[in-house]
Amino acid sequence: FKALAATLDMDLDPKAYDMSLTAKTQGTIGSLFPWEAAYATSGRAKDGAHLPTLHTARSSWKKDEKVTEMQFSPKGDVLKTTTHENNQTKVKKDFDPALTQDAVDMLTGALQMFQHTGQTSKCEGTFPVFDGKRRFNITLIDDGIDTLSKSKYSAFRGEALRCTLKVEPVAGFKKDDSKRGWMAVQN
Repeated sequence: FKALAATLDMDLDPKAYDMSLTAKTQGTIGSLFPWEAAYATSGRAKDGAHLPTLHTARSSWKKDEKVTEMQFSPKGDVLKTTTHENNQTKVKKDFDPALTQDAVDMLTGALQMFQHTGQTSKCEGTFPVFDGKRRFNITLIDDGIDTLSKSKYSAFRGEALRCTLKVEPVAGFKKDDSKRGWMAVQN
C-alpha cells in the first residue's frame, strides 16, 4: 500500500547549506488525492546556527498550483514573501512579530531538529516555523528507545530514539484549519 513518495536532499558545510524536499502522493491515494510539492532552502551557517536566505515552496493540488518564496535578512528575519496562486501574485513585507519572530522555514526547522537531537541524543525541544502564512511550533517529545531490525523498508538496525512530534498552531490559522490537512490528521 503506497501512499506517498518523498526525497530529502541536504548539502551541509560549515558556512552554508542547501536542502530540498520533494513529495508526491502515489497509488490509489495519489489517484484520489493528487498532490505534489517541492521545497528548497538555501542559507548560511554562523556559529553553528543555520540561518535561511531563501526558501521556495511549490505545491499542486489537482490542477491548482501555488508557489511561495520567502526571503530572509542576514540575521534570519523574514524580509518578504511572494506568493503566486490563481494567476495572482501577492507580495508581503510587513509581518506581525507573532508570525515570524525567531521562526525559520520548514526545512531549516527540520535541520535544527535533526541537529539538536543528534547533539543531545534526546528527542526534545520546540522549534518555531513560519510557512509564509502561518506560525507553528514543532515540539519533539522523548518517547524512549527502540531497537530496530533491518528490513526491506530500512537498512538501519540498532537502537533508535522514539520521538513524538507535535505541531502546535501559534498564529495565522483560521478556525477551520483544525479540520483539514495535517492538523486534522494530528487531531
